[in-house]
Amino acid sequence: MPAITKVFNQHISTQQELSSAIARAMELAGYGVSEPVNESGNVNYYYPLALSSVEYTLDLLLEVKSNLCVRQRLVKDRLTTALFSPWSDVDKTGEAFYQFVCCNHPEFRIVSISKGSDNPFLLGAIRPENKESWWDEKKYPFYFFAEDNDAAPYFRSFEGNLSPFKSTSTEDYEITSFGYLKYANPYTKKRDCITGLFIVDRDGQQGVCGSFSQELGRVAADGLESGNLLIENTESMFMLLG
Repeated sequence: MPAITKVFNQHISTQQELSSAIARAMELAGYGVSEPVNESGNVNYYYPLALSSVEYTLDLLLEVKSNLCVRQRLVKDRLTTALFSPWSDVDKTGEAFYQFVCCNHPEFRIVSISKGSDNPFLLGAIRPENKESWWDEKKYPFYFFAEDNDAAPYFRSFEGNLSPFKSTSTEDYEITSFGYLKYANPYTKKRDCITGLFIVDRDGQQGVCGSFSQELGRVAADGLESGNLLIENTESMFMLLG
């Protein structure tokens, strides 16, 4: 399914403005409407995530702080036993003019929030189309969220008994990247694009967890800005998120 991408810009100076903008962006990214919950001075949003198993519920929790910082994590069985993944890093936003790029795709429902030349901060949970046969979603939720706002962000899920790797530390994952894929190809004059990416265990380097469809990829993007369109051919077009 092609991605539906919407972009808007907004000046943010208060917690209410930031939380409202994030709620709008998450709706545009396909998460629907979530009523804000005020907890200890924070504005929280809980977004239900679709599962292939019906044996538990899974939510993405976004927390907007009064100092205009944002973080996220996963919550399993929120209304009963409530098991939590670790938090992402806190995105230290602050008062500024922001761009919200909202991508609605079954594998990549992501909101990219950026200001100026700063690296974008990704909100939302990704779910690759294919998971490895040994990954049992009755035990381990197959969702991942961005841990930080580095130029090449890595992703996080549950740890311990809810990780197939049974890691005692934070369980981190990475979308395969290509360090030598940077500039336009001097022969074709195009920016090469590789699709069908893998998601791999980052901490223990223990292998492939799943793969994305051909609708998502990595591109030689040096010099391009978020929101630019990349015309691959007359039938396919990619939008650069970050």
